[in-house]
Amino acid sequence: GTRTMTDRLETSLFESLVPYGIGGERVLDLYAGSGSLGIEMLSRGTDWCDFVEQNSGVCRVIRENLETTKLADRGKVHQMTVERYMSVAEGMSDVAPYDIITLDPPYADPDIEKTLEHVAACPMLAGDGIVVIGHATQVQLEEEDGVRWGSA
Repeated sequence: GTRTMTDRLETSLFESLVPYGIGGERVLDLYAGSGSLGIEMLSRGTDWCDFVEQNSGVCRVIRENLETTKLADRGKVHQMTVERYMSVAEGMSDVAPYDIITLDPPYADPDIEKTLEHVAACPMLAGDGIVVIGHATQVQLEEEDGVRWGSA
């Protein structure tokens, strides 16, 4: 029931992230789906990943995948909507910010710009952090001060 990123696109994404380093960070995988992005980052050396997915069956698959890959001690699955997680996380001032936040929402998500604005406005992202978003080619994201949209 999930739409996973193609292998080609995932390879391109990780090649794009290599110059920034992807080891030793805290990662937030929003709209986690199968969890493949976060699990791949963990397998490449990321210290911690929080996975946010609202579907209980899919959350179970992510947990099983973390167990199978022996990465369960470096990640946590949160079964809730992205909006709810962000609201809860904003109130937790004792949590270190994320170095990378990935969003791979359903392509038909009409609220993706609102979600991005929320990510930009909240203290969840480290000052030099990176936001990675998967979206349909027809979606044009508005450029804002200090935000540069690139493509893999």
